[in-house]
Amino acid sequence: MSTALPRSPLWLLARCLLPRRQARSALDPATAIWQASALQPEHLSRYCEQLGFAAGALPLSYHYLALQRAQLDWMLRPGFPHRLLGMVHLAQSFERLAAWEMGVGFELQLRAEPEGKRNLLLHTVLLQGGVVKLRASSLYRPPWKGAKRPMRERPSETRPTALPLAQWALPAAAGRAYAWLSGDANPIHLGRFSARAFGLPSPIIHGMHTLARCEAELTRLLGQAPQRLSIQFLRPLALPGWAQLHPSYEVWGPAGRCACLQVA
Repeated sequence: MSTALPRSPLWLLARCLLPRRQARSALDPATAIWQASALQPEHLSRYCEQLGFAAGALPLSYHYLALQRAQLDWMLRPGFPHRLLGMVHLAQSFERLAAWEMGVGFELQLRAEPEGKRNLLLHTVLLQGGVVKLRASSLYRPPWKGAKRPMRERPSETRPTALPLAQWALPAAAGRAYAWLSGDANPIHLGRFSARAFGLPSPIIHGMHTLARCEAELTRLLGQAPQRLSIQFLRPLALPGWAQLHPSYEVWGPAGRCACLQVA
């Protein structure tokens, strides 16, 4: 049985703040299905303009906006065994399997499985007319249960000496701009006061903003759009700040190495 994909994640994010019962101790193995209306060309154009893509592009990262709505809707269902506040996005991957048809609705199918002792792996496929057009996976770490776990210091890292492939500034308002575009208004991205309320000294940019900026730069450098793209998030990028994409396909910021990519 399928349901309609929520149009905006804002109400879903608000629901994360409400008390909820956890009726199960294990993940539901059943595949969840949503029906979504066609992508909106005007919104896609704004996404491409803000994140550095050429006009007319359909980035892999753009599909995450629909994926996130499905994931939040699924995690908010009765019985989901984890608390959503504090969920950390560890990694994301996309694979384009067939050309996308603009103006045509699509279906999302999601299934989940545990990954290791603590993590949660979500597999999603996007279909049009019964044909799988895109495959994605999202790796999350649920919040620590019980007493607060002490933070582990990362070992010191040697910064690359080669010139970066690309560099971009991250002004203080970058999180709010992407939140307005994507609908992901998590308070840790919006401003200093809201970030501090959730235990962070300053706001951080969305991980998917970093992936999108890298995808835009790689498309320009390679002369073609990637068909497979994955990223591992290592440390957050604080706002304001900057980011550099290096030839090793690593993203560095003022605090050190922030992400690693694989591209094909």
